[in-house]
Amino acid sequence: MSELEKGLKFIVTYSKTISLGNGNFEKYSLTSEFLRGEAPPSEAFRIIKNQVLTSIEAPSEPAKPSKAGSMDPAALDQVPWREGKYGEYCFEDQAPPELVKTLKNGGSQIFGDYRYKVSQGQDRIFVNRSRIKPKKA
Repeated sequence: MSELEKGLKFIVTYSKTISLGNGNFEKYSLTSEFLRGEAPPSEAFRIIKNQVLTSIEAPSEPAKPSKAGSMDPAALDQVPWREGKYGEYCFEDQAPPELVKTLKNGGSQIFGDYRYKVSQGQDRIFVNRSRIKPKKA
């Protein structure tokens, strides 16, 4: 194997979307880079797939509603949310720093009628929110 081939990388991505009920879905995705020679592509894919499936199947406590007043839902509605396939999202730098810090440290959180979480894109961090209660008419 030449020196050039040794430095080549390949990127493996695996995504899985699960139903949360009530028409809501959550997408789990993981992307990782492997150097050529670290693992064959099929093995790298198996590793990534298992990590995603383990995170979905791992028993965890459901997100608990946060204490009232710790994150004002009306203030969160002012964030420039964009419509996504499974809810709304914004870039990390558009969300209140306190929200981003809370989500990074504590995982998924509920504020008002939404579940919030952070996700890692290919080169940016996103803050996602999905409605957990039906819209009031």
